[in-house]
Amino acid sequence: MEKFMNSGLEESVIKLKEYLQSTYEYKKVLELKKQMEKSVAVNKLVQELKDTQKEYIRNEKDPELKKKLQNIEKKLNEIPIYHEYNKNLEKINDQLFVVKEELNEYFDKKINN
Repeated sequence: MEKFMNSGLEESVIKLKEYLQSTYEYKKVLELKKQMEKSVAVNKLVQELKDTQKEYIRNEKDPELKKKLQNIEKKLNEIPIYHEYNKNLEKINDQLFVVKEELNEYFDKKINN
């Protein structure tokens, strides 16, 4: 019986994963990511952002580095493809959050009843 439940659970998780991967937002994120990988400007700014984030943490959140981070983020968000990528990624993350919360609630009820 336990093996069946594990198999059923695994099947449900696979179906959930397939559903999420079939959404417009997920497909759009993959498409935009491929396009951004070809953009020298986007890659340069993303790398600069990552490097500055590391420096910001190492330098105990220096206010000057925070301003630099904000400027880089502003530049990135002015690039339409990057902005659209983030918008769709946010929708995916929202969907994942809802699924996570529903699973937490489901298992909490099962465990505590």
